[in-house]
Amino acid sequence: MTNLSPSEDTLSDIEENVVERNNRKRLKELGAIKPTLFIIRGINGSGKTSLARRVCPARTVSDTDYFQKEADRKDDSYKNIYDESQNIHAYNFCLFKVEEWMQADPTTDICVANPFTEKDQFYPYINLADEYGFQVSVIRCENYFGNTHAIKGKEISKQYRELKKVFKWTGH
Repeated sequence: MTNLSPSEDTLSDIEENVVERNNRKRLKELGAIKPTLFIIRGINGSGKTSLARRVCPARTVSDTDYFQKEADRKDDSYKNIYDESQNIHAYNFCLFKVEEWMQADPTTDICVANPFTEKDQFYPYINLADEYGFQVSVIRCENYFGNTHAIKGKEISKQYRELKKVFKWTGH
């Protein structure tokens, strides 16, 4: 019979992680450590949202959330709802959600996962981070795991070309 109970070492590691997380939270509350706004960018299918949900499980938002919310509201599927011309609404949805979280709890990290293919898409987030005392970390996803969304190959190719221009701008 296999013993499924954790070893003492495992329990010790778990306890250390809980203590570390609590200490980090307390230091943020005291202002000794700034919380982080993670801007996760890349083409659709690069793993942005999956990564964001690992980094900030409770406070991650992405453009796909907007379309999924719309699909749920209309009792339809994401693939039927997605419309590239509505991306501006999805980006605004994300921006408002980030600000809402910053106001509600200015000590907990936040992730926003969008393509961010244009320079001016960064600025509102950087301004919010500055206003609410968050540091900013930009993570670029370059892999392609396949497109689970309703986004056509032409759109992904366009995102890739636009992203390359922004990579030059950011020095990467």
